[in-house]
Amino acid sequence: MSAHPIVAAAQALDDDFKFFSGKPPEAHHVAELEGELGRPLHPEHRALVEACGAAAILAKDEVWPPPEAYEVRPYWQMIRGIELFGPLPPNHPLSVLGARARVPSELVPVGKLVGAARYLCATADGGIVWWSRDGVEPTAGFEAEVLAFLAQLAIDKDRVKREGIQRG
Repeated sequence: MSAHPIVAAAQALDDDFKFFSGKPPEAHHVAELEGELGRPLHPEHRALVEACGAAAILAKDEVWPPPEAYEVRPYWQMIRGIELFGPLPPNHPLSVLGARARVPSELVPVGKLVGAARYLCATADGGIVWWSRDGVEPTAGFEAEVLAFLAQLAIDKDRVKREGIQRG
């Protein structure tokens, strides 16, 4: 088990989830990313980056199938996981720089829900917010938000297994 709380929580999920992570980046890769961003990483995000680079936690397709094109489901059934961005090349799906093009320029994306255009972002003043086209929503912080999301994801996965997918 990892000493980082988010990695430990992801590893503690049951076998209905896939957990992908990298290796800790070299210090110069983090420094290069911060240089390209023009500011330091949020401290809690930086701690995760230093622990595993980037990560994704996703319910397995056979347990919680992804929605098909134009499928209508309750919103909570669309959200099957979370991506946590790191210092990867811009064309990598878990790249901070690649995700930055999809959020307002004053925000730095640190994560994204799988199944929704909802991004967890660092603000210039050191805060963490959820951003979507509907606006900005304050949070309790990066680590608290990701840990709460993972706990809810496990509950929702159990609900999907009990009730099945509700297609409209």
